[in-house]
Amino acid sequence: MTGLTALILDAEETAQLTRLLALRDQLRSEHVRATTPAIARYLELTDVYLFLALTHFGYTGQLFPEQPSPAR
Repeated sequence: MTGLTALILDAEETAQLTRLLALRDQLRSEHVRATTPAIARYLELTDVYLFLALTHFGYTGQLFPEQPSPAR
């Protein structure tokens, strides 16, 4: 799992984090296959909320990894 901080998670939290990351992968796959722009937008918004849930577990990945990172 990339994009994680050194937050100590118990077994239940780790299992949920793993499920949420898998759900995010599945959601992104569905976003690519969206049949209408409206469905694509709803899936994108869902990803935003899922990302917020992931940050609760110390996830530090990008919200939109397909976009280039800003120059530092």
